[in-house]
Amino acid sequence: MQADAATYYYAGGTRQSGQPSQTSATEWQAFLGQDHVPPAYTVQYPRDLAPLIGDKTLDDSVADGMTNALALIDEHDDGQGITLVGVSQGAVVMAETKQALIADGFAPAKITVLTFGDPTNPDGGFLAKLDRWNIAIPGYAPVTHIPGQGTYQTVAIEYDLIADSPDNLNPVSWANAAMGAVYDHPSYSKALLEQAAAEGRVVSNSEEWVDVSDGGQIADHAEASYQHNLIKQKNLPITRPIREFGTAVADDTGDVAVNKLVDQLDNVLRPIVDAGYDGGEPGGTRHVGATTTHYQDDDGNPVANPSASRSTSEKPNRPVRYVVKKVSDTIRKVADRLTPKVNQQ
Repeated sequence: MQADAATYYYAGGTRQSGQPSQTSATEWQAFLGQDHVPPAYTVQYPRDLAPLIGDKTLDDSVADGMTNALALIDEHDDGQGITLVGVSQGAVVMAETKQALIADGFAPAKITVLTFGDPTNPDGGFLAKLDRWNIAIPGYAPVTHIPGQGTYQTVAIEYDLIADSPDNLNPVSWANAAMGAVYDHPSYSKALLEQAAAEGRVVSNSEEWVDVSDGGQIADHAEASYQHNLIKQKNLPITRPIREFGTAVADDTGDVAVNKLVDQLDNVLRPIVDAGYDGGEPGGTRHVGATTTHYQDDDGNPVANPSASRSTSEKPNRPVRYVVKKVSDTIRKVADRLTPKVNQQ
């Protein structure tokens, strides 16, 4: 296997209560593969989440992780680029590490961040949502991801409260997401992502930042990129306790009947759950992958797409997700007109 030129660093997630803070030196293999070359350097840090786990608050635990990550990078960086791999709280560590590196003069183009179950991801991260709603968390200062800096790829399991929080106060969506955090948040791995991709259950929405010269020449490759990979769920987490209890007490024939019954319940609840997410309607951005390209000059200032014709340049530049939403809204309105209304007394 040909070795990757980049140097890899790995930060694990919050430890379970009663477990030691020490992360196994081979844990990274679950997220990069056992045969990955080069191996990743493991960032050791408390992995606390006081007052729930350990003595250190999230902020203090992450700060220790960032300090240790920077020390490892300073020791092992060879100038060929770095890849920061973080899981759950480890993703927060790597987000802070990236910002610290850039502030210290490290070239953003040489930084790749790969996260799993990332609570700071801009699309669904729980911490990102609370920050957006101006809800303060004791013991945590929000991480702000600055668009257009390096490569940032994140993997989220649909309905995982930590990495895929609802966008509004739909109580059914939040109850479902809470069950998703319990059942699915601990299950992230490279194998899970590959299996879901093979089954066609990964939806990737991407953004890329492309430089344009003063003469209108478009660069051959993106200067920076962001990709959000959502692993779609076959079943709703909120009904999983019913499914598990039913199949535990029933025989094989009963298992089939229980699963069919819960599948029907899922079909009823899923539109309600999805209504709690932006783009959750049929055809919305959570179901249809899209790529949005941002054009910028050498200083990072946005510019118009030089390839657009004069006729199209006079029209508003709408992102793909906006177009998809408008189409789905139209379909919904037509469906509402065709659906018989129930007379209310």
